[in-house]
Amino acid sequence: MITAVVAVGFVSSAQAAGVNLAPRFEAGTVAYYVSESIIRHEVSADLLDSDETVTLKSDTGMSLRVAAVDSNGVAEVIWTQHYVAVTGNGTIPGIPSAVDYDSRLPASATSPLGFAFTHWVGKPITLRVDRDGNVLSFGGLPDIPANDPYAQLAKSFFSRAAFEQLPFLITVGAPNPANVRDTWTRKHQIDLPMGGMGLIIRREFRLDRLRPRRRSARLSMQGSITGAALAQGRVGGMPMPAGVPLAVESGAVAGRFEWDYANGRLLTGESRLDLVTHIETRVGKMTLGQHLTGSITHISAEKFERRARSRLTAPKRGSR
Repeated sequence: MITAVVAVGFVSSAQAAGVNLAPRFEAGTVAYYVSESIIRHEVSADLLDSDETVTLKSDTGMSLRVAAVDSNGVAEVIWTQHYVAVTGNGTIPGIPSAVDYDSRLPASATSPLGFAFTHWVGKPITLRVDRDGNVLSFGGLPDIPANDPYAQLAKSFFSRAAFEQLPFLITVGAPNPANVRDTWTRKHQIDLPMGGMGLIIRREFRLDRLRPRRRSARLSMQGSITGAALAQGRVGGMPMPAGVPLAVESGAVAGRFEWDYANGRLLTGESRLDLVTHIETRVGKMTLGQHLTGSITHISAEKFERRARSRLTAPKRGSR
């Protein structure tokens, strides 16, 4: 009973004291993450009998190396995307063939995406990040002469929107110290890779639970998507007039995360995005649905090395 009382007192004091959820940067440290996502893109029209669904899957691995930290706590972080695998079960807007690319496989060099991705995969990009996790600047982002749809798809993995999803940004805006049930809000613009440009996403994060023994915090997120979207290209045989405004019918996001507050880094995260828009066309009202699920996981250097080099981890079309 005494042990139980002491344990309860320990947990209660930890909960009451609150924790610092800011990221921690120490020169010379490296964090490795793997991420997977699935985007389901649905199109239907009032005056057409058939609906279309296209699924795009991605599997990526990144590292975040802290090169230096100055006296003000501003860190120079080197972000490197070590591998990218993208597969699709049909054509996506503006791209005439099904996507099937994996930078870990030699055969992918002949893929239409190969030329675009080779300019970014494995190339370090430098970010300056303040002590709270805000990105101050970034450099080293290579440019390529091609501006075809394949290059545009590749660029979506290395855009400003991609930087907004980096693991250390989850807790930006959190109170310090943060206590259970505290909330904070983040708002920024997003461009979806399969149609939908210039949307505003507003996310509210909440500290749900502290785990003192693991020195981690459980966070949840929910939010909405609003703004003026723009159509992009076509989906299969469905006409999609590029650049025409899309009316947002509904848009929502949600997620759960575990944050290591002892080391100031994300351990795991899962998120979901659901967006439904429509546009009036010559085939009547066309409805466009996009549903994205994604996960990100911090792993050891050894596991990351095996995953980055192993051909067995490369997704095969129709196998995932």
